[in-house]
Amino acid sequence: MPADVRTEVESAISDLKKALEGNDTETIREASEKASQVSQKMGSAIYAQAQAEQQAAAQEGAAAGSTEDGAPQGDDVVDAEIVDEGPSDTREGGAA
Repeated sequence: MPADVRTEVESAISDLKKALEGNDTETIREASEKASQVSQKMGSAIYAQAQAEQQAAAQEGAAAGSTEDGAPQGDDVVDAEIVDEGPSDTREGGAA
């Protein structure tokens, strides 16, 4: 999280705590709204940072997953399908 956003969040929380010590509902409401706005800004910053990290990881993975000629490296993956052929209990007289 960027330092300026972190400082802004800490300041808003501090202001809200001070406002809660008093009895002025208008001051409490304003401090609460400011804290809410700043927390949304913090969430956006964290989300943007996560997106950037995912893109960087995807680019690194794409670069590591191919050979010099651009062909993907083999992971020895086997494609398989499981087929259920019905009940294995074939005794006579049993409930089906």
